[in-house]
Amino acid sequence: MKYSLFLIRYLVISTIVLFLLLLFTRISFDFINCLAYLSIIILCFNIYYSSRDISNRIVFFIFQVTFFTFLYGEFFFSLINEKNAILNLHQLSDETYVHTYLSLILSLLCIFLGYNLIEKKVKLDPYKKITSNKDSKIRLISVILFFISLISKAAVLIEKANFVDTIGYTEYYISYTSSLPFYITGFAAFYYISIFAYLSTLPSKKKAFPFIFLYILIAILSLSFGQRNGFVLDILVLLVYFAFRNRLLISEKQNSRWITKKQIFLCICILPFLLSILYNIGNSRLDIDNPNNTIIENLEQFFVSQGGSIHVITYGYQLRDNIPNQHLPYILGPIYDYLTQNVVSQEIFNFKNWQQDPIAKAREASLYGSSLAYILFPKGYLEGKGMGSNFIAELFHDYGYLGIIFGSFIIGMIIRYCDTFAVKKWWQFTFLLILIKEIIYIPRSSTLGWLTEVFSIPNIIGILIIVYFSNIVLQKASHRKRVLQ
Repeated sequence: MKYSLFLIRYLVISTIVLFLLLLFTRISFDFINCLAYLSIIILCFNIYYSSRDISNRIVFFIFQVTFFTFLYGEFFFSLINEKNAILNLHQLSDETYVHTYLSLILSLLCIFLGYNLIEKKVKLDPYKKITSNKDSKIRLISVILFFISLISKAAVLIEKANFVDTIGYTEYYISYTSSLPFYITGFAAFYYISIFAYLSTLPSKKKAFPFIFLYILIAILSLSFGQRNGFVLDILVLLVYFAFRNRLLISEKQNSRWITKKQIFLCICILPFLLSILYNIGNSRLDIDNPNNTIIENLEQFFVSQGGSIHVITYGYQLRDNIPNQHLPYILGPIYDYLTQNVVSQEIFNFKNWQQDPIAKAREASLYGSSLAYILFPKGYLEGKGMGSNFIAELFHDYGYLGIIFGSFIIGMIIRYCDTFAVKKWWQFTFLLILIKEIIYIPRSSTLGWLTEVFSIPNIIGILIIVYFSNIVLQKASHRKRVLQ
């Protein structure tokens, strides 16, 4: 009853706000603008809902932020500056715009409904601090693996930065191949699984801080070759981890916190400056001179430049009859790519290498982003230009509006699972952190691409390495103890 009154009150206030905006901002009172504003109101509702209990809804809150960043940035500022929701795109029909904003509305509503389907909160009691001898060995092995992968990761990032500086950012996507030894690139792939495995053993704040500091340094180093998304995702996952640790401290009735309200306020104050810097980094990687903009102007341009994923929905609908229906639904494309484009499967089953034949990749690989990019700009696509994918566009192309409804509903349930922190083992917590890193990126990614990242071969091998060597260390310690007795 309390929740129903909250929802009704919000909808009434939102309707009044929408009417006042249309009345006093001189925005044309048409169906497209109304849909655009309605989608913004629903997004604001989701943000407000998550902020009312942000410690327990932190993943849902961050997902709404990335949803806005990747899908709303461009048309949001178009509404503010141009007084309409028509994007600066060519040859798009009104029907396309109606579909775009209707799809956003359906997706946000169903994500919210899916999130709220599971009302019973999972208790945090089962996951306690690591105290057993075996789990302390897991922490030891994960630290060793982390340092090895950290050095390897840094070497790979430095090589990429040098490549971008000498050859160019666009060329990076076309011809970059690492010249480092295989064992270095191989160990670099264990970077995330090792640091998350260490953090999942719940070290004290004092012990964890040096590793978190190194983690942030690597995130900053990733900016050196122009990749902003990786840096932002790494920091967001860290904030989620802090929120989880705070919840554990609260459940244990302790007064200390991993992140305090003052620190959160400081982060909010720093955020505009950080986003402004990220915008300038984006210009630098494309050799664009940075104008002497104010921080507010840089903020606007940052969100406009990041909000391009909405183009996948608009062009995907406009060109839907030209996008080929391939042998698999597009939502399964990343899984098919994962199974066929690794060294083992290509050696045994002789699958075609998409990197050597990009046209076949666009026509046969069931990768929505590649197919759409090849139709929109075939020459640019062959030169390495792309536009990414989007879960809403894929779901609609494969299953229509019902696909958006059910797919978004399931995504909402997954986000809810992340927020419930329903893990009992260290390895479950490790995979949960990787899942969170991927699921908050889904507004700019494919529908099931997160599956291939969470359960990637390096992640699975990394967990097995940690378990295997921790057992060896434990056995040797037990043997030594028996000998001494």
